[in-house]
Amino acid sequence: MRIKVRCILRTAVLCAILFTWYWLMNSRAADALFVELAESTDRMNQLRPKATPDLFTVAKNHTEESVVYTEEQSSPHAPTKQLSLDYEKQTEEPLARRGPPQHCESWCRRGAGVVGSQPPYFLTAVLEVRIYYVDLAKLTTREMYQWLQYLRYAGVEHVYVYDEYRFQNESQLSALEGFIEEGYVTYTDWHDVAWTNGNRIEAHVKTQVSAYKHCLSHYGKDSMWQIAVDIDEYPFSVTDTEQNFMRRFVEDFSSKNPHASEITMKNYLFLGKPLNDTLHPLLASRVWRRTKTPANALVKPIYKPEGIRSAQVHHNILQLGRSINAPDEGLRMNHYW
Repeated sequence: MRIKVRCILRTAVLCAILFTWYWLMNSRAADALFVELAESTDRMNQLRPKATPDLFTVAKNHTEESVVYTEEQSSPHAPTKQLSLDYEKQTEEPLARRGPPQHCESWCRRGAGVVGSQPPYFLTAVLEVRIYYVDLAKLTTREMYQWLQYLRYAGVEHVYVYDEYRFQNESQLSALEGFIEEGYVTYTDWHDVAWTNGNRIEAHVKTQVSAYKHCLSHYGKDSMWQIAVDIDEYPFSVTDTEQNFMRRFVEDFSSKNPHASEITMKNYLFLGKPLNDTLHPLLASRVWRRTKTPANALVKPIYKPEGIRSAQVHHNILQLGRSINAPDEGLRMNHYW
């Protein structure tokens, strides 16, 4: 009996060791990119809008003492200064695109505000979002800042944000003011499309699709390529973690596949109980367990606006070209769920 118990215990310990090793190995590739980001602290801080906390210094230190946020920065339901913006006027005449600040490095200046025969931007992003207090995933304004900076690092030159707030104190307009002023974000108030008297007009997916369609019809001609992802979805390359990695991938992949109008990123889920968000303020550092293979068929697209007949969440309806899956090692989507 004792021998059987010992064998069982030894087997359990061995399984625990193997599981821990497997877990750490799966997260190593993702960690490599965020080490690179942390080492780029000074460079990224120059680009940080005035309202953004020093995210990369915080991530590098990983100490509670280094985490200092004001209530407005850390709380999605904190009162925000409201700027007067008429919705109809904004829909027709969005906040003017200004050039990047003079201290902005070359990798964030590409195409900004340049008018010519080609679209002014090679790669843009569209985000339909609601930041609210009872969100179980704890996706706050802080996580939105991280996501915006990450996309800029990846090579996105401009982001179209559709704010689907339910109540006025959820609006992200004031929080995004720094990004808007430097010309990185175009803000659209999407409240009236999604809600009336606090009640949802239509399902969230339909609201999301309508935002994507609006972006295509109003800003599609400004982009050669566009990506539609959420703030818990991070494009990631196993083989390239340098600045502009996503732009390089799209340029290379599209040159080799000229018939591609849509490149889809497979969905790798990061799951499990997240670590303390005060000690681990970066979303990508809070959840480490990743599915070994793509979790499901819910891919997210990078697409040529000119090739889209109708925008959708996962696969657009194309009028030109083909939809092709990106190779897993070249570009995938890390989904911190």
